[in-house]
Amino acid sequence: MRCVARRNTDRSAVRAGRASSGSPTELRRTYSGQANSRWASMATTFQHRSASMQLPPLTRSVGSAERSMRALLEQKLQGANLSFAEWAALAFTNAAPLRSGEVVQRQTAGHVIADAAGGQESIDSLVHAGLIAKSQGDVLTHSEIGKTVFARLSGEIEGITRNLYGDLPIEDLEATHRTLTEIAKRAGNLLARPS
Repeated sequence: MRCVARRNTDRSAVRAGRASSGSPTELRRTYSGQANSRWASMATTFQHRSASMQLPPLTRSVGSAERSMRALLEQKLQGANLSFAEWAALAFTNAAPLRSGEVVQRQTAGHVIADAAGGQESIDSLVHAGLIAKSQGDVLTHSEIGKTVFARLSGEIEGITRNLYGDLPIEDLEATHRTLTEIAKRAGNLLARPS
């Protein structure tokens, strides 16, 4: 039935074309243009479907990259006998002195820790190890040992990042940064919704 309907439609188009132009050449051009348009549309659809079938899920790619980079970081942190939460606390207090509550808040906001207790535990460990000094006003600053450890680890981590994507095109890095920033924002919004 579809074939019959299509032939009837094509014949109607031919008759309409003859009635309007009366030129076989113009009719051939019209037919050719319609056919090319249909094939172009079909080719575009096929290309999109092929691309979607060939690409792995984005979550798999993002997760694989995150786990690999985290493993490289953990290797460096283990050498300094630091946990990831402790490293984050060192990083937050490197820029400027912070109170314990501010460090815990940043750790929680960055999903570094599951709860405030874990953040406070990481701070207490750093103070006990002599890497962070706590003033009477509960202000945290790097000790001389803490400054040395942080500077050394920062240099080693910077070397890792150069090896990972230092030679990638800047346009690709900018596009990746925008995409991951948007994904993180949307994930944060979902986490903020009541369960």
